[in-house]
Amino acid sequence: MKHFKIESNCQKGTADDAGMTARRASGQHATTRLALRLAIACALAGSCAVGLFACTSGGSSSGALASSAAATLTANDVAISEDEVTQRVEQFRAETALDNDADWASWMETAGETPESIRAQVIDSLVGDATVRVAVESEGIQLEDGEVDAYVESQKESLGDEGFASMLETSGLTEEDYRRTVEDNLLDQRLMEQVTADVEATEEDSLQYARILNMRYDGVKRSAQIAFEKTDVETAQSVLEQLRDGSLDFAQAAAQYSIDSATSDTGGDMGWDIFNVYPDAYHDALAQLGEGDISDLVYTDDAILIVMCTEVFHSVDDLEAVSQLPEEFEKQVNDYVGMFARDLAYSEFLEGVRSSLSVEVADMPEGLSYDVAGSAD
Repeated sequence: MKHFKIESNCQKGTADDAGMTARRASGQHATTRLALRLAIACALAGSCAVGLFACTSGGSSSGALASSAAATLTANDVAISEDEVTQRVEQFRAETALDNDADWASWMETAGETPESIRAQVIDSLVGDATVRVAVESEGIQLEDGEVDAYVESQKESLGDEGFASMLETSGLTEEDYRRTVEDNLLDQRLMEQVTADVEATEEDSLQYARILNMRYDGVKRSAQIAFEKTDVETAQSVLEQLRDGSLDFAQAAAQYSIDSATSDTGGDMGWDIFNVYPDAYHDALAQLGEGDISDLVYTDDAILIVMCTEVFHSVDDLEAVSQLPEEFEKQVNDYVGMFARDLAYSEFLEGVRSSLSVEVADMPEGLSYDVAGSAD
């Protein structure tokens, strides 16, 4: 198995993104620059909103192009046209309501950007897209027949024909553009899966993150509920009295009386509050309970509830193994740290591919639509 080190900050309350930070060689951490890069890399936010794990451009640039080349990957016969760069910038402007040149110039000044820096970022993003395509080809990654069609049809079914058409219109995409975006993203996913198939996080990384959760989750509660119809106050009150006098077990009561079929067979278990969003009334009731305590009747818009705090987690002194945490916490550790290990490994792989490419960037021409007067230094 391959192991990739993940650097983490274990100080409670200061850990970035739950304590794990994967440092990428090409990473930029300024908020405005990151937002711009994400928008540019996705090309259109609508493409991301319909479920793709990663977003790339709707098309590729290879061979001869209608406009002059902004950048050329000479070793792979790939050119990025100036028109494509401009299109990406204009898409970003449209999506962020910066079509007006004065607004655009003001935004660039506030964000610390210039037309030159934005062009460089777009080219960098497009070179990144080209890097993925080069890697996909070299690794022999292919999609199954009909895979793109199946995904697009699933989105049409989910959004409805009108919703899908509205998404394309809002995003400024044709369906052909969207299909290319889907294909690029699916290929990117398959490439990542293949490259990181044997990647695992180290035990040290897992333990570091477990220690962060061990501190952060101190005091979180697990609970259970019994749900009754909104009008069935009499039954709910009767069950509550039996629970409190000990003549009825909570899990048995949930199985016998609860109208919530999702939890009635599991003793009414609602899991840990850190992983769930409860109705306000439920949340408020649980906040007042200690381990083993049972609430009064709780009235929500949909039902009458009886809530029980079944467990309160207390930080483990001198945590030495992930397995010392509750099962759900352990799963979060394994999933989260594993994800970061794979993400870092994939980033390093792409950096290696990119470093093998010969990229030549042309000087920025005059008269570009986003090079508004007074915005450049």
